[in-house]
Amino acid sequence: MTSNEANCIASLYHDATAFPAGFRAQLKSELTNYVNAIINDEWQKMAKGQRSPQVEKIQEKLWLLYGSFQPKNETQKIFLMESVKIMNQASEMRRQRIVYASSGIHPLLYFVLITGSFITIAFTMMFGTENLVPHIIMTSFLAAMIALTLFTIIALDYPFTGNISIKPEVFTSMLSSLMSP
Repeated sequence: MTSNEANCIASLYHDATAFPAGFRAQLKSELTNYVNAIINDEWQKMAKGQRSPQVEKIQEKLWLLYGSFQPKNETQKIFLMESVKIMNQASEMRRQRIVYASSGIHPLLYFVLITGSFITIAFTMMFGTENLVPHIIMTSFLAAMIALTLFTIIALDYPFTGNISIKPEVFTSMLSSLMSP
């Protein structure tokens, strides 16, 4: 998802070449500011389930830029229509990213998962075997597998928080590729 959002912004940056020099420079500058704000401000805020007012403000500037531009020829009109369409896609992906950052698994689902784990382990203990040691080993492996699965679910519950979180690397690499001549 974040790579699609970054690709949309890169497309907006490249599509700016069809616009007049003054508008193009302003647009590219705001797009660069936008990506920098995502990397340096919004990513830290998303770890807390929040959105960045700074990114919001720059996004609003971008919408005002596109909304105030008056195309002078058919090429500019086509590029403006396409840019607005791509900007809508990028905005939607940002909204989804923020929702994913701020909403986790419902506590009731955690209750069901943990209760189901205990029931499953208890159920395996009811099977009778001739050798107790292999039975305990198999049950222990099952319990370990369930514990690892629950740990993974908990660790990935908030995808922008923690050591195994989604990083803004796609935006960083996209920004460096845009800045290179």
